[in-house]
Amino acid sequence: AVAVYFVVSDDNYESVQSDTVALGKSAFEDGRYDDAFHWFENSARSGYAEAQYRVALMYQQGRGVDRDDAQAVRWFRMAAKQAYAEAQYQLAVHMDHGRGVAKNPKRMAAWYQLSANKGVAPAMYKVAALYAEGRGVEQSYDQALGWIIKAEAKKFPEAAAYRQQLVSRIKNKARAGDA
Repeated sequence: AVAVYFVVSDDNYESVQSDTVALGKSAFEDGRYDDAFHWFENSARSGYAEAQYRVALMYQQGRGVDRDDAQAVRWFRMAAKQAYAEAQYQLAVHMDHGRGVAKNPKRMAAWYQLSANKGVAPAMYKVAALYAEGRGVEQSYDQALGWIIKAEAKKFPEAAAYRQQLVSRIKNKARAGDA
């Protein structure tokens, strides 16, 4: 038997993984979910974060595979640990709702925070709410306002209304002498 090995540079590896993900995206858009999962999984098993994220989404949505929140969390976590911002956000969402993973407010808040720090608007909104409620983090209206203003700047739909609610809440606390 003859073994053939290919030597791939880092630049070529990134290109190959990107091409594989592109094939998966194309299959997904065409509704060929089994094919999409095949392409994403091949690249994901090689450690490519975007592919890991897409495998997780397929498990989350039950497309091309049976819906499995535990598997979605597993793949989101792999991508999140590689600083893939959308995976960090989705992992936090799963932790927030206890889907496929036990609820853990501090870890959930930390993952939302990492994603928000990278500019993910829904994460910014959620971080604002966590600070306002003191859930998973120490309550801070200053932090809440700062994050909701950032989410609003990113044109997150619910941000303006939530900012108004926060300002109203702070004014009411000030009137009551609690601010």
